[in-house]
Amino acid sequence: MRRFRGFIAALAVLALVIPTATVLGSHLPDSYALPGETVFPEGVAVLPGPDYFYVSSTDDGTIFRGQLQHPEAEVFLPGGHDGRAMAVGLAVDEDHGILYVSGGNTGMVWAYDVRTRELLGQGANGHEQTFINDVAVTPDGSAYFTDSFQPVIYRMTGAATGEAVFEEWLDLNETPIEYQDGFNLNGIVAAADGAYLIVVHSSTGTLYRINAEDGATVQIDLGDGNVQAGDGLVVRGNTLMAVQNAFGQVTTVRMSEDFASGTVWSHLAHPSFRTPTTAAILGDRLLVVNAQFSARGGMPVLPFSVSSIPVWQLTRVGVQ
Repeated sequence: MRRFRGFIAALAVLALVIPTATVLGSHLPDSYALPGETVFPEGVAVLPGPDYFYVSSTDDGTIFRGQLQHPEAEVFLPGGHDGRAMAVGLAVDEDHGILYVSGGNTGMVWAYDVRTRELLGQGANGHEQTFINDVAVTPDGSAYFTDSFQPVIYRMTGAATGEAVFEEWLDLNETPIEYQDGFNLNGIVAAADGAYLIVVHSSTGTLYRINAEDGATVQIDLGDGNVQAGDGLVVRGNTLMAVQNAFGQVTTVRMSEDFASGTVWSHLAHPSFRTPTTAAILGDRLLVVNAQFSARGGMPVLPFSVSSIPVWQLTRVGVQ
């Protein structure tokens, strides 16, 4: 009975992040197929209303678009255009209808109009060793990008007005975030009011809160917990979800009101996960990208897919 109550409690917390207008139990696909044999997808972003979601390919920079009701996604932006040889993290500015794309080892970023597919802005960091990994958008329309190799947070502003500016916004050497060999910062999300950015350090499993106004940075106190191998992040209210790619699970963290501390509360897995990298919530579904990075050079399971999971069907593999 205690385990059952714990499971119900876990679902109750997840229910807090689901829009109340959504009709639960709707007949939607369990997964979405991505066309192509070497996609190795990574990022996902959503656009409520038309219920669109966008997925990136690390293989050639293709951006796919799917709709919640249809089991197969389609090519939205062909790979290779605009220097987009790789695409990683994605974010949608809903107010302005802009899709932001992180370019990984290309050192580039792009902003596209989701209606016309027009390129609204792009930038390049000029670093030889770089991996622009993920992106988050704040309510003022600014897009912030992490770099897993360079200790910098980048920012793009002005894309909505056709005057896009891409810059190095925050030098992380001046913060508590320490870079080391291998991947460092990965996922990034913005609190609903835009006051804070939350980032995850993949190698150390630590989370950091960055003030979006002045860049002031503090490590989030997780007690004895961590989110090792943390990749994409999702935040709704004060519930944070971190995709731990190497562990094939999504970890839920209950955050304090000021995002200065949190409790690693539950670990959630699903049989369809294949090296999940990031996630997004659309309607009553958690969309989780199955990257299959371990199958590079081998035989990935086709088609590449995005898992579509009603939150009440997630399997609890551990509760802290």
